[in-house]
Amino acid sequence: MLGKYKDAATDCRTAVELDPSNIKALCRGAKCHLNLGNLEESGRLYDKALSLDKNNGQAQREYNILLHVKNYLTQMQVYMDNKQWGLARNSLGQALKLVDQDNVPQKWKVWQAECALGEKNYSEASRIVNSLVRMDSQNPDALLLRARVFYGQGDNAKTAAHCTEALRCDPDFAKARTLLKKARAIEAKKEAGNTAFKSNQLQDAYDAYTAALELDPDNSVMNAKLYSNRAAVLQKVTKHKINK
Repeated sequence: MLGKYKDAATDCRTAVELDPSNIKALCRGAKCHLNLGNLEESGRLYDKALSLDKNNGQAQREYNILLHVKNYLTQMQVYMDNKQWGLARNSLGQALKLVDQDNVPQKWKVWQAECALGEKNYSEASRIVNSLVRMDSQNPDALLLRARVFYGQGDNAKTAAHCTEALRCDPDFAKARTLLKKARAIEAKKEAGNTAFKSNQLQDAYDAYTAALELDPDNSVMNAKLYSNRAAVLQKVTKHKINK
């Protein structure tokens, strides 16, 4: 359906080119752009329609809807900047009620996924990200979001794989490169700790797990594993002391 909105917007543009005073075509084009997430273009077309007839009821009603959408998205951005993910999700949800919810713009889906990730709702984030990847399997933003889902779930290998794929699509994608380095660093420290533990080098194991924990204090799932591993080290140290 998004393709139909694009096609319809193109037809409306052609109609306006042929008849610049065609208010219905302007309003239809504006509504198509609203549903495509092109808010500035939507506003431009409504402004043009209202300049032709400031009392046009359809243009006034739909323009007010656009203003509400823009207001909700502005609120959402403020909340996201402050990491108030639940409030951001609510504001985005209010905006979504005013557009075609069966054809959510790709950028808005990215916002939905970011809010779910911020709330550590990885199942919801995964559902949204999977739909984004189905839309475009070479979209670096979608691939990074999928990497972030795996990262939040404590799977550094899959995180690295998806970051690498995102960088293949966009070699200058700094966020993907940063997450890739972090995931690899945590995994390397964790594996160093595991190797040292198996070799009974308990101080080295403890130090490696501690170093991994310091790399990202907010990575709760991975850190739970690291704390558990470090606890196993301490248990083994205690057991050795008792047996001496």
